[in-house]
Parts: sequence; C-alpha cells; structure tokens
Amino acid sequence: MNDSSSFNDALRFPTPVGGTPLRLDAVPSIIFDVALGLLIPFVLSRLFIPARRCSLLLGTCVMVVDRVVLYAFRASQSYNIGPRQSVNILIYQQISFAQGFLGILHDLVGHLRVLLVQATNPPYLIDSIHQTDTDFGDVKLDMPRTRHWVRRICDLLVLVFFAATIPTFYQGALFHGAVDGDQSKADSIMTIRYLHTGIATFILFSLGAITVWGYLSLPDIRRDACVRILTVLAILLPIPVYRFIVMHFTIPNLLSAAPGSQESPGAKAAFYVFHCLPEFFACALLVIPNTRKVFCSGPYGDWRSSDETKSCSGAMAEAREKEAEKKRRNGQRV
Repeated sequence: MNDSSSFNDALRFPTPVGGTPLRLDAVPSIIFDVALGLLIPFVLSRLFIPARRCSLLLGTCVMVVDRVVLYAFRASQSYNIGPRQSVNILIYQQISFAQGFLGILHDLVGHLRVLLVQATNPPYLIDSIHQTDTDFGDVKLDMPRTRHWVRRICDLLVLVFFAATIPTFYQGALFHGAVDGDQSKADSIMTIRYLHTGIATFILFSLGAITVWGYLSLPDIRRDACVRILTVLAILLPIPVYRFIVMHFTIPNLLSAAPGSQESPGAKAAFYVFHCLPEFFACALLVIPNTRKVFCSGPYGDWRSSDETKSCSGAMAEAREKEAEKKRRNGQRV
C-alpha cells in the first residue's frame, strides 16, 4: 500500500464491508473459524461418500472451505496491524464476502430446477437422477411445456448469477488504484458493489417466488424440499439488506476510525450477526443433512436443455458401456 496516498483525506474510499480487522474481531473470527471447520467433514462426505455425493452443492462446499481460510486471516490480522494494510488481503476478503451468499443462491437454482423438473415429469422420463434416490409413488402427470419453461428460467438465473460474479471480480483490479488515490476507481467499486448486491437480491426473490409458485401450483412437488429452499432464502435475506445499509459509507483511508468506518463495537456486532451468522446457518442447513436425498437430485441434478438431451449421468453411463464393449472386443482378439 502506498503510505502517502492511503492517508489522503480527500479520498472517498468505499468502507470495506465489516470494516478492517481490529482486536474486536479476534474472538468472533475464531468462533466462526472453528464453527465452519466443524462443517468440513460434511463437505468431504459430499465428495467421497457415493450416497451423499452431489455436485449441486459445489458452491456451498467451496464457500465453507474458503470461510475457514478467511476467518483465519481475519483473526491473525486482528492481532497484527501490518497485515491489515495489505491491499491483496483486503481484496480477497471483500470479494469473498460479496460472493459467498451468491454462491449458495447458485446452488439453490440447481436444486430448484431438479425439484420442479421432477414435479412435472413422469418417472420414466427422468434419467438425470438415480432411481434409488426417488420415491415417486403414483405415476405423475407429464407437463412438458411447464418443464421446458422451468429449465429456461433456471438457465436465465444462472446467466444472471454470472452477470453478478464478473463485475465483483473486476473490482479487484480497481482496488489498488482506488487505495492509491484514484477517486474514479473508488467510485466504480461503489457502483459495482451496489450492482452485485442488487442482482443477488433479484436472484433471491426470484427463487422465492418460483418456489412458492411450485408449492401452490404443482401437486406432485416435494413440499419438504420447497420448505428447505424457502428456509435457506429467509436465512440469507438479512445479508443483502445489511449490505445495502452499510455500503454507502466512505472513508479517507483503510485505517480510518472516522464515522462510517464500521470499526465501532456495534458495527462489528452487526456485521457478524447479519452477514456472517446467516452464511453459517445456510451452509449448515445444506451440508449437514443429506440434501441429495431431500431433493432426490442424484449426483448431478438436471442440467439437460430438453427431455431429448442426454443427462450427465446418462452420457457417463453410455461412455462406460462403450469402454466395456471396447475391452470385450480387445479381449476377444487376444
């Protein structure tokens, strides 16, 4: 960090969400680090236990591991003022805090998609999930048109997710210039933060509205899974609300304790209660129970563009059959 520019009183630098780490951050950072560390075994089970393996939780699992590293950094910084002045660590933390709950929302899009596709699809059409995960009971009503639009809307939400992700990582390239006194880059960071949080809020409410529609309109939908999605969304809602409240603050430098710096005990408490705690509860609700079983998602969910497209598991099964056939032929030649 350029020391002369970092104390430029004329600069209006966007206050880092959660403020810079102080001694006040030590205890809550350690608590969250330990709590999230306890989720690591459940994350590993999603990777190595076949019955629990689910790629639809990749964003949540990555976030859990990332948060363990992040809070370890934050706890270390709280005892050492030197690392607090590292722009690279600041960039990492701010991007991580911005992307964390958005990654959970991305995972929920995949789960909502497979949930709605199942509710509009007779069992004989579903080859994107393992039949051992399902318990359909009576034959369902086939609703191909509804299923088509479910897939298109979920595809759109994934594109919106990337529309929020790309600007967030781009702001990392602006931080160094902003810290060194470039007001235009500082203003761009402020704009990107509002854009990102606005898009994330749109995804959150869109998921809620679609889930409620499915709950009320599709008689064959798994209602316990709908409740799971709505519960996670309700848990995550305080995060964008909190971010909208605090993102307008600016400071002249990263070590400023001026009003708006979010360095007071009350501001620190609000950050950990309304930003960090919802993240932890949402992750715990998704990785501790067998989410794959609740949603009957199988390992890959439903990522087909249409019923005629081979699913991921279907394509892999066909590849295995071709490989086995090739080996049989080679054996016959010998």
